Amino acid sequence: MVLRFGTGRSCPIDGRCPWTLRSAATPEHLVDAGPDRGGSVTSQVVDREVVAAIDQLIDRPVLVVGSLPPAGHDLDVLARRPEREAIERWLGDSGFLPWDGRWARTTDDTFNVDLVARLPWSHALDESRLYQGAEPLPGYTHLCQPAPDVQLLLAARSLVRQRWRLTVKNRGRVERALARDPNAWDTATELARSCGAEGVLCFLHSAYDQDAGQSPVDRVLGAWRTAVGRGSPRARLLLLRQAAPRLTPPFLVTFSGLDGSGKTTQVERLSATMRQLGLPVIARRSGFRSGYRVRGALFFLDSRPRSAAPADADPLMPSLCARTALGRHAWVTVVALVNAIGSWTLLLADRRARLVVVDRYAADAAVKLELFYGAERATRPRVQQRLLSALAPRPLLSFYVDVDPETALGRRPTENPQRISQMKPMYDALAPLFGLIRLDGQRDASDLADAVATAVWRELGQRSRR
Repeated sequence: MVLRFGTGRSCPIDGRCPWTLRSAATPEHLVDAGPDRGGSVTSQVVDREVVAAIDQLIDRPVLVVGSLPPAGHDLDVLARRPEREAIERWLGDSGFLPWDGRWARTTDDTFNVDLVARLPWSHALDESRLYQGAEPLPGYTHLCQPAPDVQLLLAARSLVRQRWRLTVKNRGRVERALARDPNAWDTATELARSCGAEGVLCFLHSAYDQDAGQSPVDRVLGAWRTAVGRGSPRARLLLLRQAAPRLTPPFLVTFSGLDGSGKTTQVERLSATMRQLGLPVIARRSGFRSGYRVRGALFFLDSRPRSAAPADADPLMPSLCARTALGRHAWVTVVALVNAIGSWTLLLADRRARLVVVDRYAADAAVKLELFYGAERATRPRVQQRLLSALAPRPLLSFYVDVDPETALGRRPTENPQRISQMKPMYDALAPLFGLIRLDGQRDASDLADAVATAVWRELGQRSRR
């Protein structure tokens, strides 16, 4: 459905990044990046300050699963419920935004805290057992590294989440655990047997001893050993569910606007920010599809084959369709359908991604329909534009990077000035139909990218709570 925001709703981000999203029924949306957030404190120092504040906030040990800054760009924490709730309150008061267990800051000093809420074997294992033998990290009081056997158990969980692929990062966790205790496999096996994870731990052990990667057969064997291992059947089922593929498509964020408006820059920056926050992201570029393949298949639409057509033959309209108004509208409908189908292929090309960021989307195709067929061929595509809007996948957020034609031509002097001037009012007119959120494309690109990332992460969190 089209995203609609309350008129004039102000959303302060960390007290420094005010931005307003108004009704999606108008083209007047603005994301205001706010004042410059640059400063003399580096992001690594700020990250350490966040970690130190969390350490001082709690009074019982919590387990740090990953690496601390600056080696890591996030903080992965396993905590009991009271400590987890205290950390969540502090993060919310400090301007972090929640989504899917992650609390993220999306400014230029990007950082996120990943709070592990529940392990698959929590019901079958005394929670206090996970904290036995934990050692405080250097310089901290309550942030601890897990005991070696617990670290191996957490590495086995990560192996399942990676669908029985032993990544370089996970291999490093195993190496660090064994460096601290060479006999950790024995104690970890006893621990895993009590909570239904013995099968996957055995597979982790064999995968770690192999120099080569895991073949498909090896991974199937790993899933089988996880399923039939000893221990709680419920724990094994919950563990296997973490490897199940998602049945829902990824979220979609799109950028539209004139060539030279800065769309590509914002796509690159948003993709980089989301990757730093641990989100699998794919960035794609979508061009206008003129339906030439359909035209080639329906060769009878041209009075002569295109290979034998005169040099002045219309490249965007078959000759038989061009003869009547009905034929022209029929062909424009075909082109709209081709672009709608192309939008779905962008979204479903790789289901491993959680977020797909697209440079040019349905709104840009609708502008091209207006330009190529309305302005240049006297065929107003109003119905086809609405059809395209209805059939294309609904993005999480759709941004319109708005610049005047002079600015766009200054950045891209090779573009056709007449077409750029024609397309600007078309974008303005079509923004309400496609629910575009207007961005001031003449603002500083870094400030704008911070505000866009904040808006996207906030909407992810709101969407998960609906």
